[in-house]
Amino acid sequence: MHLKDRRILLTGATGGLGSALAIELAKAGAKLGLVDTEYDQLGQLYDKIHPLTDVTTCLADITELRAQQNIIHDMYSAFGGTDILINNAGIKEFIEYTEQKPAMMERLLKVNVIAPMQLTRLLLPEMLSRESGHIVNIGSPFGSTASAFFTAYSASKFALRGFTEALRRELDSTMIKVSYISPRGIDTPINGQALFNMAKAANLQMDAPDDVARIIVKAIEKEKKEVYIGLGQSITNRVNGIIPRLTDFFVSRKNRIMRQYTHHP
Repeated sequence: MHLKDRRILLTGATGGLGSALAIELAKAGAKLGLVDTEYDQLGQLYDKIHPLTDVTTCLADITELRAQQNIIHDMYSAFGGTDILINNAGIKEFIEYTEQKPAMMERLLKVNVIAPMQLTRLLLPEMLSRESGHIVNIGSPFGSTASAFFTAYSASKFALRGFTEALRRELDSTMIKVSYISPRGIDTPINGQALFNMAKAANLQMDAPDDVARIIVKAIEKEKKEVYIGLGQSITNRVNGIIPRLTDFFVSRKNRIMRQYTHHP
């Protein structure tokens, strides 16, 4: 699939991966609808991308139904519809589960799971009516191999992966594509200093946002159903799916290292 003139709705547009994705998609000639909650950062991203392609921005909290409806309306007003939805927005928290606040847990699930499902539901009738469209959900390795101290986040990404798989099967007889793309750790501000310190101590690799964005764009162009970035992560996911107790054994040392950083800024 060529992305030139494709109308793409991208959530979480101003984050480290989101902004890198927006730039790569703009280079490919896509028309972009950029959604986020950061007014100044949206404006700055618009200024970068506007010389490259047609772009519209929407300041919105994607967890609110009225905001979701406004986002779809804005895309229709700007471009006449949406060809590709990239559910990129996400939040995470590196914390012991007993310390996680109920409000944060609820927010995390709303942003990472419910909002992508709702936006997809709102866009599907339009895509089905013209018999074309692509839903792209940005997941995580923790959606296949759950991690200690990312309990709620892991649960949210498992749910997103399950939603993607189920929807793909439901739409199998249509022309609508549904993809799940799982980057490993990305060097972005969403992680926070404690997580960076932990990753360094545990020797966990983090990829540059620009590199990940290029892989995602290529995956969309090739209409890949599933992409897991990083060979080691792909192997871990396969092992965990077959022999989860073996995964428990191998991650036990990493868990001890991680625990040391959950209460450190």
